[in-house]
Amino acid sequence: MSNSGIYALITGATTGIGYELAKLFAQDNYNLVIVARSQDDLESKAHEFKQEYGVEVVTIAKDLFKREDAFALCEEVSSKVFRLMSL
Repeated sequence: MSNSGIYALITGATTGIGYELAKLFAQDNYNLVIVARSQDDLESKAHEFKQEYGVEVVTIAKDLFKREDAFALCEEVSSKVFRLMSL
């Protein structure tokens, strides 16, 4: 059962510290917005988090080393959060 409306945004969520943080938030029943460069890796991790912890997962593929992708992430998260909260 997921925490409706409560999302944690985790960047670098497919490996290393980002992945471990995403697992901890999922274990604490937070829904996730996970960000990384590879959409394939994101989908794999999203499936894992949904199966193991029963949380909702939104994936966003962005390369945050690129300034324009960081701004695009901000815009995309803002639009998705408002849409998710209205469901």
